[in-house]
Amino acid sequence: MRFGRWILLLAVAMILTACASDDDKKAKFMAQAAEAMEKGDYKVAEIHLKNVIQIDPQSVPAHLKLGEAYLKSENPQGAFSAYATVVKLDATNQEALLRLATFYMLARNFEESEKHVRTLLDLNPNHIEALYLSAGLNDLQGKREAAAEAFSKIIALDARQTRAYIGMASILLHQDKRNEAEAYLQRAQALDAKDIKLWLAMVGFYASQKEYGRAEQEILNGIAANPDSADLRIAQGNLYAQQKKYDAAEKAFLKAIDIDSQSAGAYLTTARFYETTGQTDSARAMYRKTVEIKPDDAGTLISAAQFFFKIREIDEANGYIEKILSERPKFLPALMLKGEILVSERKWNDAVAQFDQVIAQDANDGRAYYFKALALLGKGDRQVAKSVLAKSIELNPKDLRAKLLRADLYLKERDFTGAEKNARQVLEVLPAHYQAHSILGRAYMGQSKLKEAQTVIGRMIAMQPDNAYGFVLQGMLLRVGADNAGALASFEKALALDKGQLDVLAQIVGIYASRNDFETALARCERQMDLVKESPFHQAFILNLKGRLYADQDMGGKAESAYQSAIAAYANFTQPYFGLAQLYLQRRQIDKAIAQYDAMLQKNPNMVGPHMLLGTLYDTQKKFGASEKHYREVLRIDDSFAPAANNLAFLLAEQSDKLDEALMLAQKAKEKLPQDPSVMDTLGWVYYKRGLYDSAIAEFVDSIEKLPNNASVHYHLGLAYYKKEDYESAREHLSQALKLDEAFDGAEMARKILMDL
Repeated sequence: MRFGRWILLLAVAMILTACASDDDKKAKFMAQAAEAMEKGDYKVAEIHLKNVIQIDPQSVPAHLKLGEAYLKSENPQGAFSAYATVVKLDATNQEALLRLATFYMLARNFEESEKHVRTLLDLNPNHIEALYLSAGLNDLQGKREAAAEAFSKIIALDARQTRAYIGMASILLHQDKRNEAEAYLQRAQALDAKDIKLWLAMVGFYASQKEYGRAEQEILNGIAANPDSADLRIAQGNLYAQQKKYDAAEKAFLKAIDIDSQSAGAYLTTARFYETTGQTDSARAMYRKTVEIKPDDAGTLISAAQFFFKIREIDEANGYIEKILSERPKFLPALMLKGEILVSERKWNDAVAQFDQVIAQDANDGRAYYFKALALLGKGDRQVAKSVLAKSIELNPKDLRAKLLRADLYLKERDFTGAEKNARQVLEVLPAHYQAHSILGRAYMGQSKLKEAQTVIGRMIAMQPDNAYGFVLQGMLLRVGADNAGALASFEKALALDKGQLDVLAQIVGIYASRNDFETALARCERQMDLVKESPFHQAFILNLKGRLYADQDMGGKAESAYQSAIAAYANFTQPYFGLAQLYLQRRQIDKAIAQYDAMLQKNPNMVGPHMLLGTLYDTQKKFGASEKHYREVLRIDDSFAPAANNLAFLLAEQSDKLDEALMLAQKAKEKLPQDPSVMDTLGWVYYKRGLYDSAIAEFVDSIEKLPNNASVHYHLGLAYYKKEDYESAREHLSQALKLDEAFDGAEMARKILMDL
């Protein structure tokens, strides 16, 4: 028995020693954490605090301090989790309740926030910070009287709570009680003339009333009382900038920097001032200086990244983003901006994956869904894009960009009522939105509401008389109404405003050609060529137009010369290759042409032009193996040569096992030649072959706008509508294809479908 008693005593002693040892360790880790926090080493503090929690998972002080460390290291998710743990361990912990209520309020989860605030005030009815939160919650929800009551209680508890006076003034201003609001601010100011926030509030009050003279005097009084305040100089600069007194604003911002040369805020405000006033070089220098002062601050880095993205200095923007993400891999603004950059670079798959990361963290971020929809559209997943876009609008019904994008999608799908509805929704908020007017006008044209269309287009011209597009739409509308003379006048106005509007020139030339007035059409081409001498692409486009005009007059020699000149001017333009091939086919000279180009390649096998022409010629002979070989040779020599990528994509689309390569090539061609109708047609055809009929229709519709008399494109569009079971539209375009050319490739299939319909 005595031996057993000794064993028991020894065990108790060991337990007590272990407890003492654990307590010592906890105290040591807590002290080390406090020391690290004081030095600003928040990551180190986190490690020490986690050591405490490993020893004692129920340690409320450790969880509380960990929440603080997370907040200071800008890790809100970690902070929220830490404070939530504290409340689970101690439901009456006022600090944790306050923090959680704040988090919920910032997330606009007002119900949860109010629940935590009520708990706090039940525990302590005079908790001033809880009363501030209560006031803020009520104000955000438009409950002004309740907010005012909370502010009044704070002032009753502590008459020196200047924040409450500012809050009360804001409430009164919302209630149009201007004099009472001013009185509250003056009472607060009398309490502490050194409180910068009070001076800023008073200046903001007068500026909001457009009493700029009083605002300026107030800021001068504030500066006199606080001559070393950089914040007051920044406010002075903002006040001057608001009045477009840019020289005075710049002096104020630079004075702020002079007062506090280590103030990142002063540099950042000055950078934004230079950015908004178009002083890019000065803005660039200021953003870099801001980063130099705060190299590890995520807010500073993201501001700089946004600026450099805006001015298309992508490498520098990406550098800042990667620096942020290396420290904070879940920082949403950086993840968002990275996605936007990927969209701008047309890296569609990477962009979709990037926005999926954002959505995984915040499923209610409407902007992420909007940009994901853009990326999905870019890669051709139109149906999925529409669904994602709908989610974006559901989450953020005030996002006009999303509604405008949806209106444009409806327009391309010939859902003219949907396009009209969404364009109108934008115009209800922004009555002078030019693009929304454009979509609405075209939606009316699609519904044959010509008078309504004319009214909308007239407004566009009145809003922006120097914008060519209004006159372009007017010309198209007049052509629909068979007023070719009026259309010519409108197109000429458009071309006078923008000499680079090649589609407009094609419309003008088309009108003259329809009258068999080829002489005037050719002369118009010559006149425009003189105006765009500096642009090889424009020269090639016009030379190709001339080639078509000569071909229409059976002037083969001149047509051939024009097409060859077009290729020489700009080899990346697809249409002259087709024009030449068609010409040789009509003249039964394909074999002769092939021999000539083969001879050229014997001398130099690395010439792009002959390979490209041979590929096109073999296409016309339906010798697709030979044409594929030459297109691949072109891409071996120059992998960015869009015409070869385009033609090869069209060939490969006929082979089900090569649809992925076809899509890659077609998208590459579209990236290089986004306005080329042949490229649009090819990409549409690849989408069609992959069963992406909505995406195909959008490309074919865009192509037809530029090639309205091309039988093949109408045929392709008709097929896509047929697959979509839109039989009325299918009939329209298949019939138009046969009307334009009774013997085009696919004519028999078009007739068969029409018979079935």
